[in-house]
Amino acid sequence: MPNSTTWIDSTIGRSYNTVYYRLYAYYETYCSDSTETNSNITFPAPSNFEFEILSPSSVKLTWKDNSIGEQGFKIDKKVGDSVWQIDFSIVGDNTEEWVDGNAEILNDTIQYRLYAYYENYTSDYSLNVVIHPVLFDIDGNIYQIISIGNQCWMAENLRLTHYSNGDTIPNVTANNIWSGLNTGAYCCYDNNVENVATYGCLYNWYSVNDNRGLAPEGWHVPTDDDWQELVDYLGGCDVSGGKMKETGEAYWNSPNTGATNESGFSALPGGYRQSDNGYFHCISNYALFLSSTELGISNAWCRKLSYNNSGVNRYSYSKGSGFSIRCIRD
Repeated sequence: MPNSTTWIDSTIGRSYNTVYYRLYAYYETYCSDSTETNSNITFPAPSNFEFEILSPSSVKLTWKDNSIGEQGFKIDKKVGDSVWQIDFSIVGDNTEEWVDGNAEILNDTIQYRLYAYYENYTSDYSLNVVIHPVLFDIDGNIYQIISIGNQCWMAENLRLTHYSNGDTIPNVTANNIWSGLNTGAYCCYDNNVENVATYGCLYNWYSVNDNRGLAPEGWHVPTDDDWQELVDYLGGCDVSGGKMKETGEAYWNSPNTGATNESGFSALPGGYRQSDNGYFHCISNYALFLSSTELGISNAWCRKLSYNNSGVNRYSYSKGSGFSIRCIRD
């Protein structure tokens, strides 16, 4: 336009590395000499790259589109220790989500990275998304898992409400009914469902021994020997509890002695339910975990972690007691 001295390039969201401009005045077929300048234009990378697990084989990726005028986004994928699968998926412009329906999240760590592109020009990569293997139960609950030595454990307490065949596990709330049980049952601490998300459910030993199956497929409730292997690997009964306990005092009462959670087991003090009267006890003080190993007609072995010491104690308790459960991979 005549008498103009400024102009805005609306394509600056695209990446051309160094972009050159030159300028000249013209009148009909006559033109002045040209001037020349350059501008280093940045093509901003996508940000806020996050994931949501939708199913055992499906992950939803979301991000913030920070560019203008891009043709789309390219997503790279890496499974376990394999090489990156470059441009595993290409999505259109102004897009801020994509679903990988072949995510294989039960067995391997998966990584994704993302960049915007226009023709042969690209932004920098986003930060990587890293998804570690998880476990699904029959109810669709998702659990983080952790490898410790030669074992693979759930890193959260069990919270399912159905046996493996789909039958409902009875949720027994009345104290007098709980105290008389010799069949499988579960409950929430204090019968308060708000405790489940953090501490999981409490189960009696009869639910563990039920032939309909309690643990997710490919997993089992640990035997007493499984627990002993874990304790030995972490240095023995005097110190292993500290290496298993969640740190700090958000869940554990003070002093939470020796808690480092260096194993990643992330034990939380879910308390227990007494077998003879159905009363709840010791949330925030103790974590008590069932084993599948019985001791005589009435008792079974369990493991106990405490707020005031760094050990793991081996106890036998009534099979009717309600304890937390961590499953271990077969």
